[in-house]
Amino acid sequence: MNSKVKLFFVVCVLGVAFFLFNSDTLSHIGEKLTRTKVYDVDFTKQYKKTLDAMFENNWTVKSKKEKREEPEETCDCVIEKPTPIKYTEWMIQYTDEKGELKDFILNNKDQLSNQIENYIEDYVPQFYQKHFFNEYLKDIPLKEGSYVYGFLDRVSTNPQAEENKDWVSTVEKYRKSLETPEGTICFSKLTPANAFEMCPMYLSINISIDDGKYSALDKQNLEEHTRKQVDLMIAAMNSFANNKFNAEISVSSNQENDALYDGNLRWVWNYIQGTAKNIEYPWYFDREVHNSYKGLFW
Repeated sequence: MNSKVKLFFVVCVLGVAFFLFNSDTLSHIGEKLTRTKVYDVDFTKQYKKTLDAMFENNWTVKSKKEKREEPEETCDCVIEKPTPIKYTEWMIQYTDEKGELKDFILNNKDQLSNQIENYIEDYVPQFYQKHFFNEYLKDIPLKEGSYVYGFLDRVSTNPQAEENKDWVSTVEKYRKSLETPEGTICFSKLTPANAFEMCPMYLSINISIDDGKYSALDKQNLEEHTRKQVDLMIAAMNSFANNKFNAEISVSSNQENDALYDGNLRWVWNYIQGTAKNIEYPWYFDREVHNSYKGLFW
């Protein structure tokens, strides 16, 4: 074997070895190869000024964990596995409006704006479900399809439509601003009572009555009682929220295509800034909520 052939052979061997055994980027799993994506930006440093604004300069890192996620394979027919990721998670402790300690979990794999949004969309509706929904409707048989959800400024209808371009653009700008000290939401001042004043959000409440086995008279009595309780619940929630309550609430029978006693398939209440509204196109409710905040956030 001449020198040129030997050199070529050595280069090939080294190249293959580097490809197969570079432990920083690749590892063997059976006959498949996987590449790990590493998130290594320290968000507590990159977003320090924003975190200071979120927690009024009164926050500490309670814990720090290195995490790894292994995505599930949908089939055994691909050569390369789905990409696993490594990232960091920080448990931030802060003091809320009442002086109580609370935790905010921060990670560096998701956008900060998404994490702010997710926190609020969990925190606020959970409170209203526990203290209002569960209390006022506790004696009403409900199906699992009943829920209290929360949404922070979103576009749910035809985001590509020409008529919605300004709406979409404004929402995107607002969400980007959440990552800035000037535009973020101060969690230290945020409460379930003032949430609708501090950020453009609304609740979506669905009440599905489990009345399929009731006689016609009992079904009507149950539905009438439910309607009264919903009216009381709305009044209590709105008063608690300083008459700034935003919510779309619906009541229906759990039976498919089964009307309520008055012939309606469902009853609907729409509240924007604490006032009952007749929304001509219900699927645009979130746009109406968005528009009600003009002059406040955009």
